Amino acid sequence: MNMSYETFKEQVNKDIKDYVGEKYPEASTTYKKKYLINEAYDAVKISINNNATSLDIERMYDEYCEREKEDYQDLMSDIYEIIDSALYILENLAEEFNWTKEDVKKDQIVFCLINTEKNKEFLKNLPHREFLDLSVVYKYLPHDGIPLFINNDLCKDMGFNEKELYQLAKENTRKIYDFKCEDYYKFLKKALSKTKIPEEFFELRFGKLKNCNLGYLLLAKGNFYGTAGLLYDDILEELSERLKGDFYIIPMSIHECVIHDVASNNAQFLKNLILSQNEEDISIRDFLSDSLYFYSATRKKIEIVE
Repeated sequence: MNMSYETFKEQVNKDIKDYVGEKYPEASTTYKKKYLINEAYDAVKISINNNATSLDIERMYDEYCEREKEDYQDLMSDIYEIIDSALYILENLAEEFNWTKEDVKKDQIVFCLINTEKNKEFLKNLPHREFLDLSVVYKYLPHDGIPLFINNDLCKDMGFNEKELYQLAKENTRKIYDFKCEDYYKFLKKALSKTKIPEEFFELRFGKLKNCNLGYLLLAKGNFYGTAGLLYDDILEELSERLKGDFYIIPMSIHECVIHDVASNNAQFLKNLILSQNEEDISIRDFLSDSLYFYSATRKKIEIVE
C-alpha cells in the first residue's frame, strides 16, 4: 500500500536533505511553497553558490503512485540523479546568474498580465503594478537562457525600480511579441485547415463568414502573452476604429483575448461565456480573469463590466 501524501512529503524532505548534506556539504535544502502563475505547489529548494533549484514534491508523489509497485527507493534513485545533474549545472554556471546593471540586456525585459487575486503570494516577491483586476509583471529573456520572472531580488541586482522596468518593458514587449489583431473567424478557419476536420463541420458550428461575427483576436508572435497588448493605447484606439466605437474584451487566457463590438453583443451572455470557458477549457496556468472588460472610445479607457 502506498504512503499518504503527507507521509511521503515528510520522508522525501528528510531523505533529500540527508543525501544533499552528505554528498554536497556546501549546499543547503529547505522545504517551501513554490509559486507559479495561478498555482502553488510543495517543493524542496536546493541552494548552492547563491543559486538554487526546486523539486516539485507533488509531481514526485504522482510519479510514485503511478509506478506499478509504488517503489519508493527506486523513485528516490531517479530523484538523486536529477539532483546530481542540477547541482552540477549550478556549480559550473555560478557566474551566469550574478547580475549587475551593466550586464543586463535592457532590450530583453518584457511584461505580461496575470490575475491579481489568484497570485497574491506570487506577487509578494515580484515588482508589479495593478491594471484592472490584473497585475503587470516582468520577465527577462536572455538570448541564451531560460526566461525568468524578475523577482524583487533580481530587480535589485539589476539596479532598476519598477517604474524603470515598466518603461523598458513597454518598449521591448511590442518589438519582441509583435502584437496583432486577426479576424477570429479567419484565424479559426486557418487553424482548421491544418487538421482533418471537414470544413462543413466548422461552418455548422460557426456559420459562414458573411453571416458570422466572432470579433477580433488579439495575440502575439508565438502565441505568448498577447493580452499585454491591452497596455498600449494605440492598439486599443485602432480596435476602436475598426469596431466604430466602444467594444468588449473577453480574456481567453493569459496569451490572448477576443474583441467584440458592443452593438451586436449582450454583456451578460459574454460574462457567462467567460465563466464557462474558464471552467471547461482553460488550464490553471493559462487562466487570466473571469471578468468581462469594456473599452470606452470617448474616455479611452478599459473598465470591468460589473
